[in-house]
Amino acid sequence: MSVRDGADTLPATLESLCVQSYPQWWEVWVVDHRSIDGTAAVAAQFSDRLPRVTVVRDEESEYKAGAVNGGARCTKGEALLFLDADDLAATDYLLHMGRALARAPFVGGRLDVDLLNDERVRSRRSPLQNERIDVMRGHLPAVSGAAMGIWRSVFDEVGGFDDRQGQLEDVELSWRLHDAGYRAQFAPEAVVHYRYRAGIRETFRQERKYGEAEVQLYLTHREHGMKRRTLPRVVYSYLRLIALLLAVPRTGGAARFVTHLGGSVGRLIGSVRHRVFYL
Repeated sequence: MSVRDGADTLPATLESLCVQSYPQWWEVWVVDHRSIDGTAAVAAQFSDRLPRVTVVRDEESEYKAGAVNGGARCTKGEALLFLDADDLAATDYLLHMGRALARAPFVGGRLDVDLLNDERVRSRRSPLQNERIDVMRGHLPAVSGAAMGIWRSVFDEVGGFDDRQGQLEDVELSWRLHDAGYRAQFAPEAVVHYRYRAGIRETFRQERKYGEAEVQLYLTHREHGMKRRTLPRVVYSYLRLIALLLAVPRTGGAARFVTHLGGSVGRLIGSVRHRVFYL
């Protein structure tokens, strides 16, 4: 896992790994990606409970993708699991992911959003990867990096994550794997309790970055069939934004509005930056 300033949530994430019952050899690599809050010290405190936990510092990578790639290169196992430092691995998560990877080279676990998010936060978006591997951005299925498992040989074959991708690096990797013939398999028994951003500013910032990254995805994958957002879709998107603005006083209304606004602003910024119409 790549962590930047995750000292508040990382202990619970590592705690969820301490109680896993996976019977075979496994290790944990924590990549401290330019943290300034003592993330490395927090991770080091688990060395007695996770005997094969290793913390490395990454000062060079611009984005998370590069930090994760660096950590993956250090690992020794035949399979890789990626986990975010603010989520929780459910009981027997490693066991079920291991079983899934014995059947397929590329898998995604189930994301549960009920445990770590109240109703207001949950209502801001439809859950992903809860019943299937979902099609993303109207193009191809993609596995969330919060609950992704892959054979090392396959990860290396396609070159890992694209370290130029600022966000949605998991979507970009999933699409390259799909184009290379590796179809993601859903592992519903392998559950990760997924945490949404709760604050309005945090939510807007994350969704804006997602919007910008969506434009990057289009530039990279349009030659492989990703379609430009059509004018009717763009118009509908902005009409929906107005409707969400009017619904702000309702419970969860502000979170839904900011989620949609952030994506719209991000796509606009990305379109201008990359000189392409993708609003």
